[in-house]
Amino acid sequence: MKTIPKRLTLLVPALALFAMIACTTPAAQEPEASPPSVAPETMTTRTPAMEPPPLADFNEQRQSINEAWDLVHDDFDQWRADLTMCHPTAMTEALSGFAVDFNDVTEATRDLTRTKTTGEFADKLITAAEGEETAFRQLRDRWQPGNVSLFENVEIQRNLASQAQREAKDMALELRATLEETADPEEISAFTEVFEAIVKDWEEVHAEYDKLGDGANDAEVSDVIDGLKALTKKMEAIAAAVDELPSLKGGKDAIKTLEKAAQAEVDAFSAAAESSTGEEEKEEKEGEDTDEDAAKLPDFKDIDASIKASEEALEALSDVVDDLSVEDTADALNDITLFELEYDRLMQTWDRFHSDYNSWRADDGGCDRIEVLESLTEFSANVDAVGDSVRSLPKSGYLEPVHRLLVAAIEGEEQAFRSLRDTWQPFTLDALRAVDRARIMSDTRRSDADIIIVELENRF
Repeated sequence: MKTIPKRLTLLVPALALFAMIACTTPAAQEPEASPPSVAPETMTTRTPAMEPPPLADFNEQRQSINEAWDLVHDDFDQWRADLTMCHPTAMTEALSGFAVDFNDVTEATRDLTRTKTTGEFADKLITAAEGEETAFRQLRDRWQPGNVSLFENVEIQRNLASQAQREAKDMALELRATLEETADPEEISAFTEVFEAIVKDWEEVHAEYDKLGDGANDAEVSDVIDGLKALTKKMEAIAAAVDELPSLKGGKDAIKTLEKAAQAEVDAFSAAAESSTGEEEKEEKEGEDTDEDAAKLPDFKDIDASIKASEEALEALSDVVDDLSVEDTADALNDITLFELEYDRLMQTWDRFHSDYNSWRADDGGCDRIEVLESLTEFSANVDAVGDSVRSLPKSGYLEPVHRLLVAAIEGEEQAFRSLRDTWQPFTLDALRAVDRARIMSDTRRSDADIIIVELENRF
């Protein structure tokens, strides 16, 4: 970024010194006026005319001031032209570049090898990349100076993507550990054969129970009780078979849950049968009418709850068996190895993009705020120095309108430069436009002052 030229920093103080000397130098001694003649009594008294203005001295001082003034303008224009990294177009171009570059990351995630083993991991990364890509596109399309919400949205999506990356990596590691510790195919096959037989018998029990429950209202209570007792015995056999299931690496917890569910269902069938049997015996002793048998049916709620729990336990163990029953564990491990290699390459691409973005964001893409503010402070000081010189110009008599115009001209620019120094923000143009407007007004007033000077030169 270009700094203010030394020629201006040297000229402006010299100009201020010149103005101070001009203010302290005694005015040239005016020629001694001859004694006034006595006017005839018939002549009226007339106001003496103003002395001719000291145009030579005034123009000499004004020339030096104009040189410094114009030099401030020239150097500011050059400095502003070199301020390309802080221009709004620099921001829009950079954001467009990031939006385009992130496409490489998204495409890399879509190119991940997706298999039955690794498809879930790849999908998680694809979703994360697409979310971050959307955030960068929105930043490119909707950015406005001073709006930080879009940058914050990018950071949110980056954090979500980082979380998805960790989850995908952890899932791959966990599955690898499970596959490496799982039983061999023969062991899984033996377990599956026994387990499928248990599932078949269990489903038959549930089917018989459904049939029994559907006809309970039309059946004898004794028949319902006999049915429950029969189902209890079948469930006891199933529970014993569950207890005898062979061990299975990776399925220990699911097997324990199934054992508890089987015993709970046995207890539910048994409790229902026993409660109904007790009620029936009690009624026989009391000699009550057997037409009320329908009201003495057992409560099936506990049985229904136990059946629901056992079906959930069966499904859970089935899922474990399916997960372990990979046709070829070696192939699954190879899929994970390939995923891990592709993941590492993807992370290099992703991290490289983030590194470039972070570097750009750290210094606003090369727009050095501190350097700009230092330059603007120096420009403001130089304009103030020109203003001091302008205000020191002669302003009496005929030169008073000229002095007033030049002071108004420089004061407008002084105010504009101070405002620019205090309010400037990167990638905005409004403050610079205010300086341009002040200069246009200043040039107009300076031109008006030149016209008055020409008229005075012609007159005197």
